[in-house]
Amino acid sequence: MNYTKSLLPASFMIFTLGTISAYTFHLLGRLTAVASSDSDESEVHSMGQLWDLEVGSSTSWLVSMAVMLTCFGVSLSYSIILGDTFSSLAQTAGLSGIFTTRRFNVAIISLLGVYPLCCLKSLAALAPVSISGVVGIVMTCIVMTIRALPGGAYSSATAATNYVSSLPTELRPS
Repeated sequence: MNYTKSLLPASFMIFTLGTISAYTFHLLGRLTAVASSDSDESEVHSMGQLWDLEVGSSTSWLVSMAVMLTCFGVSLSYSIILGDTFSSLAQTAGLSGIFTTRRFNVAIISLLGVYPLCCLKSLAALAPVSISGVVGIVMTCIVMTIRALPGGAYSSATAATNYVSSLPTELRPS
């Protein structure tokens, strides 16, 4: 397969969506600043309040509902991904029983990890450690680039070998 044919369109799409997202966040910030300076009331602190001032209060609940559902969906996604990861790690570590079940790990991650973060008034306390996520992403990009170079694990010469058939039968996907 020739993956270079899809690289340019995919890069263009990611750049375009990133640009739209950045402009939207910039626009929300500008609108909030303008609405706060023009408003006789207190400052605007939410997208629902901004919607009240710019469009009207009869439909502002839709904005608040959309924000709430987005946050709920992201929190649920994190819980599921981390729960699956921890159940696999528990199985690899040789644990058995409830600690290896998906439901238990998703519930524990949700209750002890995601829920306390959702209750924070400000995520500023996480700022010092968020750099570790950025470093991890950069390192992943570097490793994937090295592996994609000629002779790497992702190069076309190496990818021609069937990876799945080289796995032991107990590690092959069902």
